[in-house]
Amino acid sequence: MILEILNSILNAIGLQTKKLELKNYSRIISLITRVRTAGTAVQLPNQAIPDGIEVLISALVLNTGTVYIGEGKAFAEDRNRAYPLAAGTGVELRIKNLDSIWLDSDNDNDGVAWLVENEDEVDG
Repeated sequence: MILEILNSILNAIGLQTKKLELKNYSRIISLITRVRTAGTAVQLPNQAIPDGIEVLISALVLNTGTVYIGEGKAFAEDRNRAYPLAAGTGVELRIKNLDSIWLDSDNDNDGVAWLVENEDEVDG
């Protein structure tokens, strides 16, 4: 209903060139990424995120400490700038590729699970 209204408005004011549609994706891709050595950030895998889709990144429930996410290795390793996630908490992000996110942790082998709707195979 909302998309029909938006399409009507855009069409009426001459801004619409293509009908707005919501798309259902055929796959859900989910993996776990862990920090092998605390204090040394790791990059999340190369995985394109479709336009309009958010990726869900959640700290593993069994983590023994906080994990930190950031845009780049140095950012994730800086506790004053990185975004902290306690065990079991998460964040939704609209990004173009998962590999723009880096992960660090207070303890070895803590990590995150990530989930995204997609039609492509995971690269890494």
